[in-house]
Amino acid sequence: GARPRRTRPRPGPRPVTDTRSNGHGARKGRPALPADRPDAPPPADDVGLFHPKLVLAHDPAGYQAEQYRGFRTNLDALDQAHHFSGSSRALLFASAYPEDGKSTTVANVGLCLAESGRRRVCIVDGDLRLPRQHDLFGVDEGPGLADVLVDRVSPGKVLRATHLENLSLITAGREIDSVTEAINSEYLPNLIGWLKQSFDDVLVDSPPCIAYADAADMAQVVDDVVLVVQVFRTPKREARAAIERLEIAGARVLGTFVTGGFTDRKEPLYSGDDF
Repeated sequence: GARPRRTRPRPGPRPVTDTRSNGHGARKGRPALPADRPDAPPPADDVGLFHPKLVLAHDPAGYQAEQYRGFRTNLDALDQAHHFSGSSRALLFASAYPEDGKSTTVANVGLCLAESGRRRVCIVDGDLRLPRQHDLFGVDEGPGLADVLVDRVSPGKVLRATHLENLSLITAGREIDSVTEAINSEYLPNLIGWLKQSFDDVLVDSPPCIAYADAADMAQVVDDVVLVVQVFRTPKREARAAIERLEIAGARVLGTFVTGGFTDRKEPLYSGDDF
């Protein structure tokens, strides 16, 4: 079906470059981040441009932030159980429907994984139909993923710095018409492989998988998938259908991340006069 159109100017043609080699030196067992990243990181306390939904930046001691840290703990436990500790992981976040909180979850999980300072994290906005990560982080849209997949722009040219030294971002980039063809090109697995050499965690956002095949296609080039569902909104039948579609494509679905519910509590998590 026809995809939603994004109202923004289309940039001109971009140079064609090779995406398959990085040519960067090693640091602590991984290639150093490219020296030609387009922007320097903002000051560590400059989170004013971040969307209020990025609770790890605006309310790091709050209830919602702790839920993301719980998810991080579960990921660490899975790593230990499957002997993945110390290796890189590309993790795709999918949802059955739009507005299930998937993009917000990706951004907050990225902040959560990076906040300890022990892991290098890159968020990739793989939703080329209705991207959100640039809005959440308060940056412009391009160049980004589409420029790498279609115009062969070097990955180092599209990496964005954030206020955390070890968190980088690749936005969706320019608007393209051939989204399916771009996602299924050889350049996406090349890009994911290149990122896994430089980062410990690569988190990929994606369109809703009931409406589009993009998430199922991207699931074939990542390690694991997490399905984001919104409590009281995502029907169980549709959630199961989304998981089935992903698994048919060969994805390993780790589980679900539940958004929504009673997330507006303001009282301290652990307080009171009684023992």
